[in-house]
Amino acid sequence: MSNELEYRMPEKDSAKIAYLCEILNLKKQRFKDLPDKETIGLLSDVVLYHHVSRGEQRRILKRLTTLPGPLHAKLRNKVTTPLVQPLWSVWSLPTQELFEYQELFDTIASYGNFLGFSFSAASGKEVIEKVKSLPGKDGRTPLTLVSTVLIWGFFWNNASAKATIQEEINRRAGKRFQS
Repeated sequence: MSNELEYRMPEKDSAKIAYLCEILNLKKQRFKDLPDKETIGLLSDVVLYHHVSRGEQRRILKRLTTLPGPLHAKLRNKVTTPLVQPLWSVWSLPTQELFEYQELFDTIASYGNFLGFSFSAASGKEVIEKVKSLPGKDGRTPLTLVSTVLIWGFFWNNASAKATIQEEINRRAGKRFQS
């Protein structure tokens, strides 16, 4: 698999805006008062912010400050969130990093599978019921219940993050995500 996956933009401007809004999880309606070319430029700048030089980043931030308050705040948030937690904005990660995270989450999932964990709401409920049904004094303790739920939750969260990473890789490759 190539480590150089790039987004495949639609041809029409309105489709480009819809696609970039989908990537950034923004409502297209927010940009109704801006010309299409300007909107495409702004959204592209936000997506590319973490991949450009510091000088270019300053230019992007300066451009964002010219926007009306709510729009400026929303786009500025899209730029700053990946600084705090990159996995909250997988669209901002370089492709190589996506593959590294994918490998990490695959490894963790392999350990979970080896230990017999499955990850769904039904399996979580089943785990809690099993712990509750343990014999009283030695088996069923608050610590047993809490630790079981925490371990199951860790592996469930890993499966969710893994799916998010795979969805982004698929999007960049021009494929639809299938779970």
